[in-house]
This record gives sequence, C-alpha cells and structure tokens, in this order.
Amino acid sequence: MKNYLVVLLMSLWCFKTLAQDPNWSFNVSDYQFSMTLIGSLNLNGTTLSSTNDKVAAFVNGEIRGVANVSYVNSLNKYVAFLSIYANTSGETVSFKIYDSSTETVIEPDKTIIFKIDDNLGSVFQSISLAKPALSNIASFTAFDFIDAQEESVIISDNTIAIKVAANTNITNLIASFSVNNNAKVFIDKIPQTSGVSSQNFTSPIIYQVLSEDESTLKEYLVTVTKEIIVSDLTVNLSSSANLLVAQNPIVINVKTSEAVLSLKEEDFALLNSVIQSVNKINETNYNVNLIAIKKGDFSIELQANTIETLNNKGNNASNKLLFSYDDTKPYLISILRKTPISEITNATSLEFTATFNKDVQNVDASSFKTVTDASIQVEKVSDKIYTIKISNIENFSGAISVSLRASNTITDNFGNALRTTILKNY
Repeated sequence: MKNYLVVLLMSLWCFKTLAQDPNWSFNVSDYQFSMTLIGSLNLNGTTLSSTNDKVAAFVNGEIRGVANVSYVNSLNKYVAFLSIYANTSGETVSFKIYDSSTETVIEPDKTIIFKIDDNLGSVFQSISLAKPALSNIASFTAFDFIDAQEESVIISDNTIAIKVAANTNITNLIASFSVNNNAKVFIDKIPQTSGVSSQNFTSPIIYQVLSEDESTLKEYLVTVTKEIIVSDLTVNLSSSANLLVAQNPIVINVKTSEAVLSLKEEDFALLNSVIQSVNKINETNYNVNLIAIKKGDFSIELQANTIETLNNKGNNASNKLLFSYDDTKPYLISILRKTPISEITNATSLEFTATFNKDVQNVDASSFKTVTDASIQVEKVSDKIYTIKISNIENFSGAISVSLRASNTITDNFGNALRTTILKNY
C-alpha cells in the first residue's frame, strides 16, 4: 500500500512538472540572422487567445524563438509575433505550442524553411500553427439575399452573378451565404456575417473568402442586376446627313417613346465608327455626334434591352442607320483624242474621251473649254468616262485642244469636289 501511494504521488508530481509554463529561453546573440512569422495558434479547433499562451520555434530540438499571443484590436484577432533566429539559411523549423488553459504543450505538424530576413504572414492572413491542421479551402457554397426575390444565382470560380426582381431595392441588400470548412468572409478585410451585414449593390462588390487556416484568400466579384421588363419603349434613329458621307462628324437624332434613365456612348452598337458625344435635348430626345473611322460602310443602332425607363422597362431594338464614308477628292486621269488621226483633216467635229479615277457627277459642257467659237457637247459613257464632242470647227486652222475648267461643279457621289489638276490633250 505504501509503494502504491509513493508511485501515485510521483506520477502527480511528474504531470504537474510537465504541465507548467515551459521555460523556453535562448541567447539571441548566438545567431547572426533572423526572420519573422505572424501566426495564429489553434488547438482542437479553438484559437488560443490568452496572453499566457505561447509558441516556440525549434531547429533540431534547439530553441530558436519564442512569442506570446497578442490581441490586435483593429482586426479583433489573436496572433503571435514570432522572431526566428539562425546562422544559416535553409534549416527546417518546427514549432511547439503552449496552451495555458490546459497547461499542455502540443507540437503541430507545420514546419517552415528558414530564410534570412524573410517575413511570413500578416495580421489579416497569418500563418496557421494548429493541431490538427485546419482546412485550406476557401469558396462560397451558397449566396443569396434576405427578403429579396432572386431570378437567378450563378456562382462560378471567381464571380457571383445574381439577377433580382425588377422592383428590388439593391442599395440595401443583406447577403445570406455559406462557405466551406469554417472559412471566413470579408469585404475590404472587414468581416461579414451571413444574414446580418448589408451592402449597396448598385456597383459590383468584391467579397474575400479566407480559408480556415488563412493560407488561401479567394476573391469573388458579386454583381447584382435587376430583371428587365421589356415594354413598348421604342427608339428611333434618324439623320439629315446623306447616306454617302464626306465629312465628320454627322449628327444622329435619337428619339425614345418614354423618358429613360440615361443614354451613353457604350449603349450603342457601332460599325467602323465612334461616338464623339451624346447630348441630351430633353427627356426623350438626344443628339449623337458620330464619326466614321475609315473609308467604307459604317453604322449605328441600339440593341434591345440596352437602356431602361424610370420604371425599369427595357427598350425594343432601334432601327439601323447605314452610311458610307469617303473624304478623298476625285481627279481627272486623262483627256484623250477619240477621233482617228486619219479623219482629222477637213473634219467638222472631233471627239475626246475624259476619264476620272472614280464615279463623278455634274459633268457637262460648262466643265470644259476649247478653241473660240467651237461648241462643246458632253455624253456620259459611265460614271467615270465621258465623251466630249467639239464641233463648229470648219473654219479653224491649227491644233484643237480640250481642257478642264478650273471653276467647275464636278463632285464625286459623296460630294467631294474635283481636284483642281487640269490636263490638256490634242
């Protein structure tokens, strides 16, 4: 019986000795280099929060750093600011945690490699020193809103797109969400509580999901849109500009059947053109200054459900305006004699061919000049080629020439005036 009592007393004494606050100390001056680690201590799923709780770093059983738990008020969080020391880089560092509430020392599975002047972790995203190890998964498993009717919720890898009923007030929505494995949710590092925290979703919001062990921080862009009710909101586009355009910009008139929230450059579907400005005339009339980018066809239209009325009603598609742009001036390529030389002697008339580089109009007798008292007739062969007939030359002696008048009204189909080059041919 005495032997049993002695063994029991010795066992209790040994347990008490092992359970006491460990005397983790070392001489910092023995080491040349250091690194820092900001860690959170967790045992059996509970974060240690007493200033008597501590962590120690070891290399091959030799203590290399000690730190107690500290409270960081700005993030309402308990972490340990641990400095680790060594004389060489590349050593494997292990840890031991002292839990003051149970007076036990636990060794987590976590190890790191010592790197000179390295800094691991932050107060927001600290290094997890835990037994058992915590989860590194960070993702939403569900996301919706309290007291709001969702038409659709799409959760993808980094985005959440939610469509709500048209009459929903999205300026004060309370999100209800769930995450994997005790992860935490933040906005700008501010904790969010499911079913409690409200936000203004007029613009997209970035949610942050931090894994239980804080090693994974995943961002989700949450976008909320209202269901669009298509109504009889009509949009008509018109312009006083010709379909063939030679000058930028041209003015497009936009008329809506009801007042709309806004009309912006990005609302329009454009081909080979850009919008210089959108000017509001009144609640249902706008002017758009449209610029063609390069020669060729360009167009403007407003596609369905692009704009909304004050009652959140979408528009029907507008008509499409199509133009063609060319600002290059036409020019005369040549005036060549058409009458064979064998027929010139004693001829009472001569014919010439005028050729232009592109289709032109307003080509007539007044566009050309020749010898005095001779008469000029012009016949159109094509939009580029014209025949010039010179008659009443019976009494003329000498060379007969035809030339283009500098003051003429010839233009191309876009309205570009003829280049003033004048060619003569005999």
